[in-house]
Amino acid sequence: MGDPVVFNTKADNKPVIFYDRIGSGVESHRREWDISSYTGTQGIDVYNDEVYIIDYQGAAVHVTDLNGSEDRVWGGFGSGNGQMNDPHQIFVHTNNKVYVADQGNDRIHIFLLDGTFDNQWATGSLPTGIFVYDSEVYVSSKTNDNIEVFNLSGASQRSWGSLGSGDDNYSNPRKVLVYGDEVYVCDTDNDRIKVTNLTGTYQRQWGSQGSGDGEFDEPYAISEYGGEIYVADNGNHRMQVFNTAGTFQRKWGTQGSGDEQTEFPTGLAVYEGEIFIAERHTGGASERIHVLSAVIIEDAKPVIFYTKA
Repeated sequence: MGDPVVFNTKADNKPVIFYDRIGSGVESHRREWDISSYTGTQGIDVYNDEVYIIDYQGAAVHVTDLNGSEDRVWGGFGSGNGQMNDPHQIFVHTNNKVYVADQGNDRIHIFLLDGTFDNQWATGSLPTGIFVYDSEVYVSSKTNDNIEVFNLSGASQRSWGSLGSGDDNYSNPRKVLVYGDEVYVCDTDNDRIKVTNLTGTYQRQWGSQGSGDGEFDEPYAISEYGGEIYVADNGNHRMQVFNTAGTFQRKWGTQGSGDEQTEFPTGLAVYEGEIFIAERHTGGASERIHVLSAVIIEDAKPVIFYTKA
């Protein structure tokens, strides 16, 4: 890959990076903020220039701006409307509603953007991951080791999977991603990413236990950007990037708190060219939200792209 030429636009001071021929992208540190006041970070999502962060031990949702200034928080431990117990993942939908996998209460909890309680429904399955796609809610289950699909009112539509390591099995599935009419699941205890169609028919998988390229040690979270699949490789303290077929593209991160390091990444979201990673420090304490630039290099032509300031 040719060396990038970097310009600065006077209007908004956002860097413009040009690559002169085909190559691989390079993610780089942008900023971070401390979340050590939280008691255990899990899911993260970004919507309309706001960052939604799950504090699972604090049973709360924290909302900040893109630089970490907190705007509001809601929740609290319990089983009543608006309360949570060990929430894990979060998804903010374009219907302006916030969906939370409220694992300890065996339910999906729905809020308005300001934190007002909207709805809930029981799953009976210790939900860990959640993704809303085409008016359906895809939920991963720790109890049943499966994927269950609901409509937006909470009525079960279909499910698939069971405990095991075969093509039709999962073991402690966590984050779910739906992209291109396919369902990507962090099959955490099987150390792999498994892909099905929208009705659960097996398509492909990649990964095994290890620290090499394309190997995992408990993949926790997954996201898509520019047609690439980003995976938070929790136990290896790194991020890995693949194409949709599962071919390894690149990786970054070693254990630590430096600009190019990461430690126990548990949450992941990509928004307008930036990667937001929720990290937990050794011992389980929340450490930081780490933001990096995301890169797209398209095949067969030069690329100009903008990274948000």
